[in-house]
Amino acid sequence: MAKEPKITDYLFETNAFQHLEKPVILTSGEIGIYYCNTEKLCQDGGEFEKYGDYAITVEENGEIKKGMREHAIMLYNKNDIFKQVVDVLAEKVDSKFKEMQPLIKDESLDKAVSGGQRRDWLFSFPVAHVLGIGHIAIYKDMRMQFTDPAINGEELICTEGMPDEIPLGDQYVIHVADLLTEGSSARNIWIPSLRRTGAKIDYMLNVVTRKQGGEESLMAIQPHVVAESLASINSEFIMDGKGTNEQKKQAIEYIKNPGAWGERYIAEQGIDAFVKFFDPNAGKTDRASKFLDRYGNVLEKTGRLDDLDEKVHKSYNIRIMKN
Repeated sequence: MAKEPKITDYLFETNAFQHLEKPVILTSGEIGIYYCNTEKLCQDGGEFEKYGDYAITVEENGEIKKGMREHAIMLYNKNDIFKQVVDVLAEKVDSKFKEMQPLIKDESLDKAVSGGQRRDWLFSFPVAHVLGIGHIAIYKDMRMQFTDPAINGEELICTEGMPDEIPLGDQYVIHVADLLTEGSSARNIWIPSLRRTGAKIDYMLNVVTRKQGGEESLMAIQPHVVAESLASINSEFIMDGKGTNEQKKQAIEYIKNPGAWGERYIAEQGIDAFVKFFDPNAGKTDRASKFLDRYGNVLEKTGRLDDLDEKVHKSYNIRIMKN
């Protein structure tokens, strides 16, 4: 798929892509030397975080809990950059539906867009809104909500429950996501959840891919899922974007083999940059746990594991090593 030059520019303009002075632990547990926070394209200053627990607005215990759908559609109507990104996504989703029209017609399938909790929802809900079709919100615990516009999108019919409880066998679904890395969430949660309802899915559209094996991972499942993206974090993207020559050089070396780069960094530079991720109050201990699983061998082999254990204990009075 040809890249979208404007969207590539917008990633730098909105600081959705940023080089880092020191490496961090990414959601997958892998070490990263740059951030790609695709959600910054919506330019709401992180306001979306307030709505991550609810896909749509609901009343709970007499209190109104605002959902991501309403927030994302408001941002679409308000923010020109975000609107352009969503419009490109919607155009590509619509084109894919037209390509699949013989299947949809022959099997009497309805069209729907899906998105996973919670950053996917920022993009998937406005895409469904623009196209006027149903949306399937998938939660991390595999709960699902299927919403379908009833009256010009102003009212919604909503079905919710676990995948086995929501029959969607009449739906051909395209999953819209913010960022594809290794594809673990799509492979283990989003796609299995959809298929358990009977929905048909064989295509996923991302705003950005980090080109770290996600496409290959999804092609390996059966039936396979083709993943395409508007922008790719590759050498061309790095060289054409913002950053110092040293930052670009480091990012390109990282892209060649992120795992090997991370192991080399641990061996040569140590673990000081990662201690803060073990703070039990920072909400990133899941990343820290995955980091230990991923880099445990090199940490132990280089003697960095003991060092990390001592520094985490000194900072937070906890141990990461079991006695």
